[in-house]
Amino acid sequence: MQRKVEAMSYEEYLRQVVELAEAILHPEESGSYPDEIKDSAARRALYDYFEENVELTIDVDGAIRVSIQPDWKRNFQKQQRIRLAIYKKLLLHMYTEDRATEETNNVFDIAQRQEEYDA
Repeated sequence: MQRKVEAMSYEEYLRQVVELAEAILHPEESGSYPDEIKDSAARRALYDYFEENVELTIDVDGAIRVSIQPDWKRNFQKQQRIRLAIYKKLLLHMYTEDRATEETNNVFDIAQRQEEYDA
């Protein structure tokens, strides 16, 4: 009887491990992201950073996408254009100027790591 219980516990453990691995490998399929967010790795990263604020995530993502120009990762002026777009969106979402400046740099770092934003 005890062996049977231990075997079932181990089965449950393995099931949980598989579920966790699936969630890590395919976060877009998990139920933790809203529909507007889950189809984009860049939006998921911003959504996580902005503590699940959907409106802010979509606004900032849109600002980044509109501001991106070819070869932006190697051109300081093109990077500044993206930073300014992020900054303006943060101000519209009631960030103070100081906090918006700090957050702009953090969000820009996230954007640089997203293959989706490669132009």
